[in-house]
Amino acid sequence: MFAEAGNSKLQSIDQTIEKYGKFTASELVNLTHRAGTPWESIYDGTSFKCITDELIKEKHHLEVV
Repeated sequence: MFAEAGNSKLQSIDQTIEKYGKFTASELVNLTHRAGTPWESIYDGTSFKCITDELIKEKHHLEVV
């Protein structure tokens, strides 16, 4: 049971690295901080705000690379 969950997690990590590994840190920040993203929804000028899983799921359709 744990091995199956572990494999799924590793596949997800591999897919993420394959998709986003070519970007610089600045490019990744530009992707995640665009208008309409979860980050923009919670940002109020202060640091260390929590972006909930629900908000990420709600805004996930905006992902375009």
